[in-house]
Amino acid sequence: MKVLIFPKDPNPYQELLYSQLRLKIKIKYLANPTKSYALGLILLFPQLLIYRLKGFDIFHLHWVYNFKSPINNILFKTIVTIYFLLFLSIIKLLRYKLIWTVHNVLPHDKQFVNDVLARRFLSKLCDAKIVHSESTIDEMKKIKMDTKNVYIIPHGNYIESYENKVNERDAKKYFDYKIDDFVFLFFGRIEKYKGIEDLLEVFKKITKKRKNIKLLIAGKCQDENLKKLLNNYKNKLRNNIKICTKFIENNEVQYYFNCANAIVYPFKEITTSGSVILALSFGKPVICPRIGALKDMPDNLGYFYNERDEKGLYNCMLKAIENKKDLQSWRKRI
Repeated sequence: MKVLIFPKDPNPYQELLYSQLRLKIKIKYLANPTKSYALGLILLFPQLLIYRLKGFDIFHLHWVYNFKSPINNILFKTIVTIYFLLFLSIIKLLRYKLIWTVHNVLPHDKQFVNDVLARRFLSKLCDAKIVHSESTIDEMKKIKMDTKNVYIIPHGNYIESYENKVNERDAKKYFDYKIDDFVFLFFGRIEKYKGIEDLLEVFKKITKKRKNIKLLIAGKCQDENLKKLLNNYKNKLRNNIKICTKFIENNEVQYYFNCANAIVYPFKEITTSGSVILALSFGKPVICPRIGALKDMPDNLGYFYNERDEKGLYNCMLKAIENKKDLQSWRKRI
């Protein structure tokens, strides 16, 4: 058995998944051998043929973000859509077994001419589909995706994937925080669907009611409008907020999580969240809405609220502050 994987993501998720499989089967990532987006897509076809001739018989698809049009207009989206459908068809013509891990039922940003039809086509061609929670199957059914041969495999943790030696005092000192400061952390790519605007506005209200409250936002941001928004709030809140809009190196991750008292993810939409799993892997409580896979999270892992509750995020953040002493023992509870 030989497995071809696409795409390769910097997240440790894939290597954690395949590390044990490598002991028994051949694993290979299908990569772009060039720096060109267009040429890289074109070269996927001959690579599929070459690896099939080498005996690779399973194609494991994770995400489809590589097929996003570089130019946001109907012509380019049509071209990319046709290419994606052709790509899937060739995989089947070459007699690969197609496995898809459904990380997102639908993309967060419109990707193809019709994302729902593209997902239905993909789900129909798959020999097997992997999801991380029961709620994902419900989401698939809502848009009439094929739910035959779906297997639920819970999302693995990230324990020991990152260094975790620094204590809270030293981690807070790293960011010039005081040990008594209550620090909320938002960690990961900064995108609109993650509710960053809501977090900023709610945090602003909380600073008027509580002292020594800090917000640390860390992650890459490619949305210029969001960058402006972040800078506006940074100017308003000054010493209460720190923003780092760059990729966080692996050896720095422990400082961000270990300085935080609670991790906040006010998602607008989500299927599965590796970010929440990462927070829990550091023994930190999470604050997030009960949507997607987060519906299945045990209550004792954080503070959860109904997405329709306008004060849900605000109340949960206040509750976390009030329970600061209890949070000290959270790592043992998780």
